Amino acid sequence: KQKGMSTFIQMAARVTRTFPDAQFLIVGNGPERNRIEKLIHFHHLESRFRIMENRGDIPEILNASDIFVLPSFYEGCPNVLLEALAAGLPVVASDIPSNREFLIDEEHARLIPPGQPGLWADAVTDLLSNPAKTHQIAKKGQEMVRFRHDRKKMLISHHTLYQNLARPKENGHSVEDILISIEKGLNDRVGIK
Repeated sequence: KQKGMSTFIQMAARVTRTFPDAQFLIVGNGPERNRIEKLIHFHHLESRFRIMENRGDIPEILNASDIFVLPSFYEGCPNVLLEALAAGLPVVASDIPSNREFLIDEEHARLIPPGQPGLWADAVTDLLSNPAKTHQIAKKGQEMVRFRHDRKKMLISHHTLYQNLARPKENGHSVEDILISIEKGLNDRVGIK
């Protein structure tokens, strides 16, 4: 239930009213599979859905996709979300604290309240209907991830953090001041206020 699959399936039922050829893919397996299959059947979406086991070819799956949707009710920082953004996919994700930490609605992704299938369907339909807007959001999301999660920059940032944390009193700042300064610097570079 944490992953919001009920919301996803109800959203799909609404999206197919406008885009009757739309296809939906769920990757992963878990204890909710039977319930998910029943919901798909209830909404008569068997021909629109594919459920795949856990896979090792996620980059290829992302490259074959048009939009990435993550309707979770709560998450940490899901790697698959970062992978989708890095792949240049437009993303529709839950408007939850962990996603708001690095995504801005309508700039890097669409952020939608969890558990609101109508709003999710509207967001997906809007992206499918507006290629220029979709491309811009996907591009900004990809740029943000590449900048914020660039390996070299992350290593330098961590090195600087550890150096400053090892001797906070020497430079006249508290640990909290150092962390706030680093976060502000990262946010300024990617346009987060």
